[in-house]
Amino acid sequence: AQTSSIDNVNARIGIRNETMSLEAFVVNAFNHDEFIHALQGTDVFNFITGPARNAREIRLSLPKPRSFGIRASYNF
Repeated sequence: AQTSSIDNVNARIGIRNETMSLEAFVVNAFNHDEFIHALQGTDVFNFITGPARNAREIRLSLPKPRSFGIRASYNF
């Protein structure tokens, strides 16, 4: 199993002092939708008990959609 190449851009910027922090972030800034990983294998439970002996499968890791936000924290 093989996937295409992926360029994933994450960024964050913020300010912090002894009591407060404020941060803006973005994950998957360009909203790429390629699969992250692919793995070929055999489902052990179907192999032992299922009707389809030697069944093969491909497992895929789905991409994270673009997300962004602001985080704030206060220490007291």
